[in-house]
Order: sequence, then structure tokens, then C-alpha cells
Amino acid sequence: MTVRAAVLSLSLAMVSAAPALAQTASPTGSLTLMSRPAGAWFRLEGDVVVVGRTPMTLDRGLTGRFRVSGSEIGYQRWSRSLVLDGMTADTVWITLREKSALMAGARSLLLPGWGQFYDEHPVRGMVFLVGGIAVGAGLSVNELRYHDRLDDVEAADAAYLAAQTPADASAALAARQSAADAADDARQFRGILLGVAAAVVGLSVIDAAAFVPRPVGTILLGAGPGGSNSARRGLPADGPRIVMTLARVKF
Repeated sequence: MTVRAAVLSLSLAMVSAAPALAQTASPTGSLTLMSRPAGAWFRLEGDVVVVGRTPMTLDRGLTGRFRVSGSEIGYQRWSRSLVLDGMTADTVWITLREKSALMAGARSLLLPGWGQFYDEHPVRGMVFLVGGIAVGAGLSVNELRYHDRLDDVEAADAAYLAAQTPADASAALAARQSAADAADDARQFRGILLGVAAAVVGLSVIDAAAFVPRPVGTILLGAGPGGSNSARRGLPADGPRIVMTLARVKF
């Protein structure tokens, strides 16, 4: 009886310990990614890289520090850092804000082309940016030239006052007239460049505000986490660095 009791106690102990051992060997934690609006692109980066659309639940336990980002056409990019323990059921909501014409125009008002980059139109943004830099450089160079001509006018005035002979005075007057004409040309050209700069900035603001990308509608992959239609993906338990691409997407 004593031997049979000992064997029975040992069996019961092994049965009781089995769930704990299984939990230790295979983490039961999960990560559910949801978004507003539903169906947004997400990218999870860490020891594992996962790209897909919400809603999605990753069944295997993820441990460590991760970076999750969300994006969708017509919305500002969203991102945050996560620290997962691999044991709990975590849920992350990706909340995207719509892009606005006001924000796009304000960016281009500060820097031509910035609003176009905000609108995800990099080619037009580069055109406005290069144009703005070129006009700004032209204004700087012309401003230096204008002040140099003014200095020449002052030097000619000083030479005229210091002239000892009519010939020296005549030469000083001719030099002053030439410097004054050059300064007037530089001043007029500055006005032209200021007009061009205003046109570049104005066009950039109007273009950025007019072509803000609009949401094309959400793509619903399921009713929610755990639903019959929601996307679920299990990750390997061995933990090597892997890349799982669920869809072709440009970030």
C-alpha cells in the first residue's frame, strides 16, 4: 500500500506540474493590433518584424522592446515603443489622424515643398524646395551686390569732396553715377526676386493645400480580435530573427 500510495502521489504531482512546464516551454502571451480606422497598415519591428493590416493577433509570446508604426493613405503616420513580456495578452490601438489642408499649407508657408512632402508628393516637393532655395540664394547674392554698390556710391561721394582739381571731381562724379546706376539695377532686381519668391511660396501653399491625400476607405480584414474573420498569425517559438511580410507595402 505504501508503494502504491507513493506512485499515485508522484503521478498526481506530475499531472499537476505539466501545465506549468508547458507554460514555461511555450509562452502563452499574445499581441493584438487594432486601429482607428480599421484596416490600417502596421509594421512591428524588434527581434521579429511583422508587416500587415489590422486587426491582427500574434498568438506566440513576444518578448523584448519593439517599435510599432501605423500608416494609411490620407492619415499622418503613427508610432510608439512597446515592451512585451511574452506572457500577457496585450492590445495596441493605432489611432491615425487625417491629414489637413491647413497643416499642409502651413508647412509650405514655412518652407516651400514641405507641404508637398507632407502630402506624399515627393517629386513636386523637391521641385518647390529647389526653387525656393535657388530664389533665396539669388536674393542673398543680389543683396550683397546692392550693398556693395551703395558702398561704391559713398566712396565716390567722399572722393568728390576730397577732389583737388576739376578733373578729379569730374572723375568722382562719373564713378558715383555708375555706382548709383548699378545700385538701382540691384534694387530693381531685388524686387523681381522678391516677387518670384512670393510666387514660389504662394504656389507651394496652394498646391499643398489643394492636393492633400484623402482617405480611400478602410479595408476591413475582420470583425475584431478573436472574431471568425480576424487575421491571426502564430510566430515560431524558437525565437530567431525572422521577417514575415504579409503584404507588399512601402514605408
